[in-house]
Amino acid sequence: MPVRRPPSTPALAVALASAALLLSACTADEPSASTAAVSARPEVVTADVPMRTLLDDVARGVTLPAEPQRVMVLNEELLDATLMLGIEPVGISLGRDQPTAAAYLQDRKPDLTYLVNAGLPDAPDVGAVLTAEPDLVLAGDATTPEVLAGLEAIAPTYVARVDGSEWTATLRSVAEALSREDRAATWLGGYEWRTQQVRQQIADAGNAGRSVALVLWTAEGPVVLDETSFAARVAASVGLAPPGRTGGAPGAVVPVSAIPVSDRLIVFARDALGADGDALEAAMASAEVRALPAVAAGNVSVVDGSAWATRGGPAAAHLVLDDLLAAFGA
Repeated sequence: MPVRRPPSTPALAVALASAALLLSACTADEPSASTAAVSARPEVVTADVPMRTLLDDVARGVTLPAEPQRVMVLNEELLDATLMLGIEPVGISLGRDQPTAAAYLQDRKPDLTYLVNAGLPDAPDVGAVLTAEPDLVLAGDATTPEVLAGLEAIAPTYVARVDGSEWTATLRSVAEALSREDRAATWLGGYEWRTQQVRQQIADAGNAGRSVALVLWTAEGPVVLDETSFAARVAASVGLAPPGRTGGAPGAVVPVSAIPVSDRLIVFARDALGADGDALEAAMASAEVRALPAVAAGNVSVVDGSAWATRGGPAAAHLVLDDLLAAFGA
């Protein structure tokens, strides 16, 4: 197992200067500072650390450790994959619209609280990343070029595409960056087996082909997830169908009256303890929501939105399967 050589004092000083230049650029809107940050990247000591070069998901050549030892993960979907692959990160970002790491991951692994937290997933605090001294940074494809330049000034940065409709491809990409392809293949095989088991249980309960509307509740109102979302893809994989009509453009808030009629309504808020959760609680008590056909018939489930609203990951997928089985498998 290769041993990571700690950065030399001069190299760390250069990295600090690079991060400072980047932060200055973000404030003063001076692209030249970002360029300076990249050119000032400290020299990587590779004498005793085997390295390899990969193309990441945005076609960038990235030279990174063959077996990374200190991984910083700046996206909740990538964190889900990283944890399943058996890697303990040195730092993370917040969950989307949440005050901690994604709640479903935080609940399963409370010690995430004690890791370096770089803040927002697509706009992390570069200085916080520096303090974690990573030898590899995993970032999502929504990371801006300016932030990416600052991250590259600290450590090799691999960008993974995060797409709810192709979430297993994201898992495979992260596994390649972490040299854990075999573990990912094993997990995917087990997940496929469980999917078939849940599909059969739902069919045995007479619920194959039932329609389900998935609604993310925000402080501004409901958003109907379309069939390309991660959760909808999982539902389809176990034999459930989308509602007969959509509730508007993907991601758009719609009136309650536009929530599609379906055999079952599944609702969730990304942050159950925040403003979105409060809005959902109030909505479920309102006459308008209680008059929806599925709700009036008692065919409604309130589930963990931190998992259902994510764009996909191993732990999230199993939680969605659990909830679908509870709703349709009995």
